[in-house]
Amino acid sequence: FQSVGLQTHGVAALTLSHGDTFYISVMATNGVGMSAVASSEQILVHTRRPLFSVFHVRHSRSNTTSQVWSSSADLDVWWEMEEDSLRSSAAFPPPTIWMSIGSVHGQDDVQTQQQLDFEPPIPFPRLEEGRFVVSIIAEDILRRMDYRFISIVIDASPPSAGVLTINREGKRVNVAVTTQVFHLEWSGFDDAETGIETYLVGLGTAASQSDIVELVDVGAVQSYDLHGPFPQGRYFLSVVARNGAGLSASASVSVTIDATPPVPAQVREVLQDRPTNDIDCVDTSGTVHIAWDAFVDEESGMARYEVAVVCMDEGSTQPCGEVRFDHVGLGPVSYTHLTLPTKRLV
Repeated sequence: FQSVGLQTHGVAALTLSHGDTFYISVMATNGVGMSAVASSEQILVHTRRPLFSVFHVRHSRSNTTSQVWSSSADLDVWWEMEEDSLRSSAAFPPPTIWMSIGSVHGQDDVQTQQQLDFEPPIPFPRLEEGRFVVSIIAEDILRRMDYRFISIVIDASPPSAGVLTINREGKRVNVAVTTQVFHLEWSGFDDAETGIETYLVGLGTAASQSDIVELVDVGAVQSYDLHGPFPQGRYFLSVVARNGAGLSASASVSVTIDATPPVPAQVREVLQDRPTNDIDCVDTSGTVHIAWDAFVDEESGMARYEVAVVCMDEGSTQPCGEVRFDHVGLGPVSYTHLTLPTKRLV
């Protein structure tokens, strides 16, 4: 015992380690030399502050963790403390946990700080779209603390739709093509909450499908060359924009792959009032009436016809002048005011 006179308090220098226990005893002696002793309860030496080993927001059913979610439904907050066997004793209970949610770090304007009186997981509140900071504090009976926070984004809306175009030799096309390489360009996709994380490109038999060429993740670029070979037919090229929450928007454009020319049909020089009769002679009135049966192209159909009137000397197979084709739409066509000498083949 160390004498402290008549003081009711004292200071002692101790050399103790984490996990040690000790007692404090006080002896009081009266004027005739008689003494009495009183002792404290057991005191535990604990030198470590509480520390979180795990802290995250997770999906309550799958236990997956993320900082970006498409909805706050089915989310919970989970944490674990670093192992400390002494905290299970009656002398040193587990720390008190406090949680708050704010729109920015350091605030609790979304959910004010509250003490959590039960073990994790803690159901996450239902929140609309936005960015949030979830903060958590562990405080032990010695007022020592550990503080953690995590930023999350709730993005419940898909990206805004964009536009997809097929470019060939610098020109935009969405009609029949013979190429086996499609140069795709897209623009207009946007997402204010989580941004566009990646684009995917595919080819299918219907809009937004990819049953011919499976979706290819092309990253953050806004153009891509999709290589064949592709079978002939009508298809849809699609681009899918995916945001950080996994929601997506798509754009499609139809394209016809046509690598074969039209099947030709009969061409006739006819009388104007009898367009189905084929004639072999015409006078030199300067009028030529031309008709033809429809050419056939199952893939892309007819876009236009071009017609040329060619003169040849009798007995020759070579044209006697320049061969010039004229665009005539979908016909039939009449040529007038021609100068056709006698016995000249056309």
